[in-house]
Amino acid sequence: MKIVLDESLGLHSLKSENISIKPIRIKRADDLGDFLDKHDSKILLSKKIPIANWQLEDEIAYFIDRFPSGSRIIYFYDPYVQPHDELRKLTNWLMNERHVIAIAAPNNRALLYMLIEKIQSLTNPTKQEVMRWVESVTRTVSGTIISQKPTVFSNERMLRTYREPKNEIYKRANWKNEKIIVEESGNLLEVVKAVTTSNDDSEYWVVKKGLSISLQEEREIKIATPHLPVNIPFIHVARIPNTKRWGESDD
Repeated sequence: MKIVLDESLGLHSLKSENISIKPIRIKRADDLGDFLDKHDSKILLSKKIPIANWQLEDEIAYFIDRFPSGSRIIYFYDPYVQPHDELRKLTNWLMNERHVIAIAAPNNRALLYMLIEKIQSLTNPTKQEVMRWVESVTRTVSGTIISQKPTVFSNERMLRTYREPKNEIYKRANWKNEKIIVEESGNLLEVVKAVTTSNDDSEYWVVKKGLSISLQEEREIKIATPHLPVNIPFIHVARIPNTKRWGESDD
């Protein structure tokens, strides 16, 4: 089983023999760092990053060049970067020789980190089995954001640059029915403590950017900067009770 991640998802540190990072393309720039270097910071305030779509033939070549015939590939794509219609064409072109299962990556990067780790234990799953499994796990997981601007982690607002926050007030918010609900505000240590002192027996996955505080050393990764959303530090948390079996729902 091979896994492909869009670069815009930020999980570069997971790159390995089985996990590949598919680059994003930015108009008139080599990459995100080059784009930021070429533009004055004042112009970039709350500006959408000009993502350029891959040409279909280039995407086909990307998968053919990297994965031999017969490969089974899970492709976690960024739904705000990868047009769905083009993705369907891609999987149709590759289906005879390379089995590609495309999954829209969740906005919660910690949940994505969790899915990547766990999905590798599945043995030759069908597309339907993978989609049902991901949906079931996603329903079971609790997602938390710690950031000065948690609402930017919705829709295409993650693909923008922002003014660097000046205040030290952080907000703890939860994903509920795909909406972001702010639960409390305070300094960073206060809102982090509310997450880490939970009394239930749970497993945690953590993804963070721009913050050095640690929540979960065993399953915690850091996104390198610069990365999206630009100038917004954050912590994403995914929590699942140990009383649940993987894929078990509350139904």
